Amino acid sequence: MIGPLLVVVPFAPFDGISPATVVAGLPLITRLVRAARATGYPDVLVSDMGGADIRDLVASAGGSMLTPSRGIVVSGRCRIVVAPANIVPQPRWLRALLSEPIEAERLYVDGTSVVLVETARPDAVIAAAAASESAPALIGALSRVFDKGSEPLTLDGRVALSSAGDVRTAEAWLLRSLIKQNEGFMSRHFERRISLAITRRLATTSVTPNAMTLVSVAVGLVAAP
Repeated sequence: MIGPLLVVVPFAPFDGISPATVVAGLPLITRLVRAARATGYPDVLVSDMGGADIRDLVASAGGSMLTPSRGIVVSGRCRIVVAPANIVPQPRWLRALLSEPIEAERLYVDGTSVVLVETARPDAVIAAAAASESAPALIGALSRVFDKGSEPLTLDGRVALSSAGDVRTAEAWLLRSLIKQNEGFMSRHFERRISLAITRRLATTSVTPNAMTLVSVAVGLVAAP
């Protein structure tokens, strides 16, 4: 079996949301492609959603563009995850999709947007994704090719944005996921909350982690006796 593949497709039009919408300092499409590459997806294909800015974001994040006129040939059995571009993922969700036990040649669907299939016909899935205008339309097309799996997907670890008002909710959800249950009481309830509050305010600025490290070192030196 060849390596797993993530295919990102358009989502239904939502008020104020696009693949370039910034959530916690990163555009939606950049976050999704980077997270997939970092969690074991060697290839990420993104349907052309219009605009050179979106194509540039995909290329810089390590993804490849997919269009009806520029298909990508994949041969051999392959596990494919299809997700809409308005998804904000956590790495554990993407990893879980790689290891989720499923039957080959059956379609597993999470709601009306995320698809998981393991097939010896990956070209059929990729061609359908390139030709579909949205995730629901793709699910309809693939349902005519594959039988549905016995159980729907119920993995947690992702949120879907449907309006501009969802951005702050998604940012808060991402930041909460950084708090580990094995941290001490003071860390979880005080130190981590202060750190996350600062992170949230700096995420949309040009301040880098290295700059913050230098600031912390400078504060430490000034405070030293």
